[in-house]
Amino acid sequence: MFDVKGRQIQITAGDTGLMAVRARESGYVPTGEDRAVFTVRERTGGRVLLKKVLMPDETGCVQIPFSNADTENLRAGTYVWDIRYALHAVMDAKGNVTGGREVVTPFAPAPFLVMEAVGEI
Repeated sequence: MFDVKGRQIQITAGDTGLMAVRARESGYVPTGEDRAVFTVRERTGGRVLLKKVLMPDETGCVQIPFSNADTENLRAGTYVWDIRYALHAVMDAKGNVTGGREVVTPFAPAPFLVMEAVGEI
């Protein structure tokens, strides 16, 4: 099960999903020179459990795919997610964002709920 209501994400451990995020900060539309950094943490400021660096499409939208491996080892519970945009991002050889013109956080951190699977296939 994968569901997004408002900014709350709900997923069954090990399931897949796809979420689109469109952020416009003061009329700015992210470009291919920018990168979105999506993270899931134990709590605000806590250890990173899931991190994805993504490039916005031509409309400024970021597609965030969730694979089985992203959540299969997470215990059932409530975590927190956020997304930050590095404008004119500087990247290292491993694809990590190391800097940029500025960083924009368009949303407050929000709940990421992981539910236990009832059975196995």
